[in-house]
Amino acid sequence: MSAGTLTLNNNSASVAGTDTTFTTELAAGDFVVVTVGGITYTLPVKTIDSDTQITLISKYPGPSQASSAWNAVPRATQNQVTAALVAQTTEALRGLNYDKQNWQMVFSTGGDITVMLPDGSQFSGPSWKKITDLLKDTAAALGNLSDFSQCIASVNTATFAISMKGDISAPTTVITEATPAIKAAPFNIKHIYSGSRVFAPAGMATIQKTGGTGSQFTLNMAFGGYIGSAGTADSAGPMLTCSDGAGYTKYWLFVNGSGGINTANGAILPSGSDGRLKKEATAAQTGALDRVSRIESYEFTWRGDGRRDRGVIAQQLQEVDPLYVFEAGGEDPENPILNVSYLALVSDLIGAVKELKAQLDALKK
Repeated sequence: MSAGTLTLNNNSASVAGTDTTFTTELAAGDFVVVTVGGITYTLPVKTIDSDTQITLISKYPGPSQASSAWNAVPRATQNQVTAALVAQTTEALRGLNYDKQNWQMVFSTGGDITVMLPDGSQFSGPSWKKITDLLKDTAAALGNLSDFSQCIASVNTATFAISMKGDISAPTTVITEATPAIKAAPFNIKHIYSGSRVFAPAGMATIQKTGGTGSQFTLNMAFGGYIGSAGTADSAGPMLTCSDGAGYTKYWLFVNGSGGINTANGAILPSGSDGRLKKEATAAQTGALDRVSRIESYEFTWRGDGRRDRGVIAQQLQEVDPLYVFEAGGEDPENPILNVSYLALVSDLIGAVKELKAQLDALKK
């Protein structure tokens, strides 16, 4: 607390002091912090007129008050705290805005989308709406098989046979293999080849089952990729994949458990933060300001599109705190890449702001 008391008048830039030493404690550009009626006012100083008289840059907006205690805050200290708070808050809000925009595009955009990350990096891929539309089109095409309802009576799942009431006629030969896949008598259609395929005319979809248990059921769509299951689905394993083939150089993988999407460029995680989604919650570790101060910024070129960018490196963040990163996605499913947990970064930015505020409060005292 600074020496003396202040007399403040509403809508006046002139401030009078009692037992004050303004010429010693203040300089032009410094700030006077005073609390009136439970509201704290930070008032910038324009000139020091005497030990007991100063002039503010702008008129005091609060109610008139005499004998108010006050604190002097140097301009350098105020600017440092304000700049740090603005920079960290802006970065956190930018990340939240990107998350909102990204999820809106994932759900609502009908074609390919470009996902933006807080560090400015981006990558493109199909939206969920595009994938669901493709699946709907495929389901509609498969639904046309109902036209055969008058001649197909039932499906025997034990023998993979379809009982027929009528005949199947074709304008040309439909059986060319030595071992027939379609039997004329006893009127069964039998799927006997492990690599069997059903082909449609050019430009249409190809439906193909590859391999045995746990392998992909693929749909070769117009973009030349694959949609199916990457393995036997469980509570945490992959449920649906969309890839450019066995190379997995470009792909989307929808994962059970986390509800995230793994891609060749990393993972996309839902923004849900409900406490019911979490367990073993404890207070965050102290030292957020120290951790944030050890984070390095880099300028680099992306290997994928050659674009110059600025941001963080996951490996350097891992050295600061392992909670800043997690493994998911990448071109090699057996060797996933490091992703940044921006939620952990935002949490530490909040902690750092609190530590800076505590330091500011200490300076006020």
